[in-house]
Amino acid sequence: MERTLPRHTDRDVVMVNNSTLVGGVLMYPDERALEYIDEYDVTLAPATELWRFIEGTWNDQYGLFNKVSSFDGAEGTFIHMSTGGWSGNEEIIQAMRNNKWFWATQWVQSKRGGHYVFEVKDIPRKEEKTDELQTN
Repeated sequence: MERTLPRHTDRDVVMVNNSTLVGGVLMYPDERALEYIDEYDVTLAPATELWRFIEGTWNDQYGLFNKVSSFDGAEGTFIHMSTGGWSGNEEIIQAMRNNKWFWATQWVQSKRGGHYVFEVKDIPRKEEKTDELQTN
């Protein structure tokens, strides 16, 4: 999807994490950032690395990105995310949904209004599974 940015000079454009700041206004996530989220392989690399990337891309001026140590009686690392109705955050959620392995292993709950809960956990990598099979 092509986006038209407001008119600006080069000095007004600053990259903030994986999004663009134009004239003091946080713009949408970079297309490369969305592709990275969509294509990240949690079976080959730690999901925690992708979570760091997502946190850096998320616009918490409009939405919420909050880490907690328990959820619904379970202990662990959980992330509450609310899009705040901002379409850039909703695009990030869509890229996360498109990443089937990531969504299947991290998603816990969705609520109407753009609120999500995830459990941060690394899954055994493909090569680790192969090593386990060879040693047994």
